[in-house]
Amino acid sequence: MKIITLVKVVPKEIEFDKESKRIKRSKENIINPSDLIAVGNAVELKKYGFEIDAVSMAPVEAKDTLLKLFDFGIDRIFLLTDPAFANSDVFSTSNVLSRFILNFDNDFNFIFAGNYSSDGLTGLLPGEVASKLSILYISNVLSVNYLDGSLLAEKIEKDSLRLLKVLSKAVVSFSDRSDKKALPNLYYIFDENEKHLEIITNETLKLSQDEIGKIGSKTVVNELFEVEMLQSNELIKENGDKIIVDIISKEVLK
Repeated sequence: MKIITLVKVVPKEIEFDKESKRIKRSKENIINPSDLIAVGNAVELKKYGFEIDAVSMAPVEAKDTLLKLFDFGIDRIFLLTDPAFANSDVFSTSNVLSRFILNFDNDFNFIFAGNYSSDGLTGLLPGEVASKLSILYISNVLSVNYLDGSLLAEKIEKDSLRLLKVLSKAVVSFSDRSDKKALPNLYYIFDENEKHLEIITNETLKLSQDEIGKIGSKTVVNELFEVEMLQSNELIKENGDKIIVDIISKEVLK
């Protein structure tokens, strides 16, 4: 049995340049925090016999960041990288991911992903991948379990939780409220089994130019702008409990 986790490498810091109206990304990269929740939930199911693959589309420089996933319990890592993939939007990125999964990793049971990436926040990629694979998509999942050959997914719906029994292949994206965020584990860190990251290029995937990169992208950005805060904000660094009580007391006495 197999779970594929979709993982994105993102800048550690992002800054909005007001003059150029462009997003400036730091050179230091990290695993997308939301995707680590998907990894944590996947690794939790290894006790039922699942193997866990991580699949990421990123520049080849992301290799060192992705290799850290072995310390979290990932069994195999696939880096999909090619200069032709540069400037891909959600649509063309999903073309790359789904082509790889269909042709080279299609013996999966489930695909896990984060709800969104910290450098994009659209939350559209998991659904696009599910659509291209023609399988079920379940979003905003809090937790999962595996029982009698079925995935049990606890999904957040407005102010309630709904328990779903998944009997077929599915893409599952996880809420940031899930408490299963992946952490390095000494068992996996000192595991002596051979581990390697496999690099896949478009020479293998054979996607046409109108399916990938800027040409294959459907997103049109008309304007970037910064949303101004309607009220001032202050970061509380000390005596937080006292300050919060004072604020609440003032609101109650109004």
